[in-house]
Amino acid sequence: SAHTTRDVVWQAIIPGSRAGASGGGAMATVMMGGEYTRPKKMVSHSWGALFRDLVAAVVADGLGDSEFGLAAALLERGEPSLRNLLRARGTLQDTYWVCAFSVSQHSAICSDAACAGVDPVLCRPHPTCACRTPKYRNGDPPVREDGKSILCELNKFTDMIEFLAATDDAFEQVIAVDAQAKVFTRAWVVDEIATAHRLGMPQHLKVRRASVVDEHEESLRRLRVQDMQATRREDVDDILVRIPDTRAFNAHLQHIIFDVGSGLIASWRAQDAQQKLERVGRALLVARLCMHEQDRGVETGDDHV
Repeated sequence: SAHTTRDVVWQAIIPGSRAGASGGGAMATVMMGGEYTRPKKMVSHSWGALFRDLVAAVVADGLGDSEFGLAAALLERGEPSLRNLLRARGTLQDTYWVCAFSVSQHSAICSDAACAGVDPVLCRPHPTCACRTPKYRNGDPPVREDGKSILCELNKFTDMIEFLAATDDAFEQVIAVDAQAKVFTRAWVVDEIATAHRLGMPQHLKVRRASVVDEHEESLRRLRVQDMQATRREDVDDILVRIPDTRAFNAHLQHIIFDVGSGLIASWRAQDAQQKLERVGRALLVARLCMHEQDRGVETGDDHV
């Protein structure tokens, strides 16, 4: 409950995706055994938010829930019933594109101490990686006609979304909203939201609890793309250079979020209202499954006495 996605990237994903002393690749490649796997959905999120909440948002999406508070609580407990619930819905094997896993950190930031930060529990800097994988920034040669580095993975998010949406009409976006709604201040997330909306992709907000939306509505109405943040300044510059009229973009962003008919929040409210009874039923089912597992544990313990 203390570690962010950034912490997990440096403490687990980068070490876990290293291939010997010479280099490494994407963690998704390791997890899928090198087999090409198309995602059904992409997840937009903040690296500064809790990793537990990122996973909970994905689980909640698999459960068809717009809130991930229950999923987060069950993940904290290591509750096995979550897997059974996902299996029952037929979503246990659904695939998601998550940048932390799907982008090779070894060809981007693994050796950059300035990006690493400090572990909040150990209170010491995250270890960097000494692999020899070549690193490519947004404008490193060779470049395309638009000046983007061909070998860099960090400047291809828009290309990735456009390709997957063009080749799969059912491709969707999941937006994991952290407790402070800081996800909407991240440059790449805003760019991904605008791109997905332009392409007509289904977009789904996932929040920890309903009150998050109300608590941060005022700050969301003040969002400006000029104020967006990123770990690397070049990412902000790369996005801003593609926006000829920031005032028009900001107005469009407000429309995407707040339009009463089709905005992200309006769509989320409609889904949440429909899912409240389902959420109560799911909580009761989980409680029943937990009691069943406890009873089995008692019986197993008695058998060994």
